[in-house]
Amino acid sequence: MSKINEKTGKYIPGYIYELRCYIDDAWHPFYVGETINKTTRFGQHQSSAKYADATSTLVYRFIHDYIMANNIEWGLFEIDQYGEEGAEALEDE
Repeated sequence: MSKINEKTGKYIPGYIYELRCYIDDAWHPFYVGETINKTTRFGQHQSSAKYADATSTLVYRFIHDYIMANNIEWGLFEIDQYGEEGAEALEDE
């Protein structure tokens, strides 16, 4: 969910991203999200996946049980940016 600057009442600009894994010489998206800091968010994904268990969300169990278990390369890729209008303006695109 886009974050609002409480002083201005406008959204903090950020990014729409995909998590992708590299299989058969191609990058394949498996998750879409939004963030204001790509580096921090990817670190959060990495940490959550590393410690995923039966109570974790499907995306973290998938990364842990399939991607990491098989040493498959994966990463966070920016696909769009949003400004003070927030990410919701891009939801249908």
